[in-house]
Amino acid sequence: MTSSLNIDSKARFCLATPTIESSPQPGPDATRRLYPGAKKRERTPMELLFEIAGWAGAVAMLGGYMAVSMGWLQAGSTFQTVNLFGSCAFIINGTLHGAWPSVVTNVAWFLISAVALLRMRAKQRPVQVVAQAHESPSLGPDTAAQVIVTATRPATSCA
Repeated sequence: MTSSLNIDSKARFCLATPTIESSPQPGPDATRRLYPGAKKRERTPMELLFEIAGWAGAVAMLGGYMAVSMGWLQAGSTFQTVNLFGSCAFIINGTLHGAWPSVVTNVAWFLISAVALLRMRAKQRPVQVVAQAHESPSLGPDTAAQVIVTATRPATSCA
């Protein structure tokens, strides 16, 4: 059912009552029409791939959010990686459909996830370096008590 837009004498917009003649004929593709008279066309393989990417992104992001919310997953690098790939999929799908607010939101989501992953990676690197430093043998005293004992011992000469 469609309606036409009329302008009355006072230059106000008002919706006219729908007419039976302007309504689309019911058919197998009537629910897929975006506007009256739209033709159904087949999707190209690339468009189908972008649609699948969008749905995969939705499943990934909702699944990750649910897993963290239910306590099945820590909000760590796995969660951020899922968000990163999910937002990429939504960016692709939103671009295909011209849904620019969704694209901008998902670019921000992507950047947030990427920065979080980089920060997590930066925090892990110094820990590994410190762990390696403790494993190397030391030639000096290990504790403060050994420093005191070494300092109070008289120097012996071999002469």
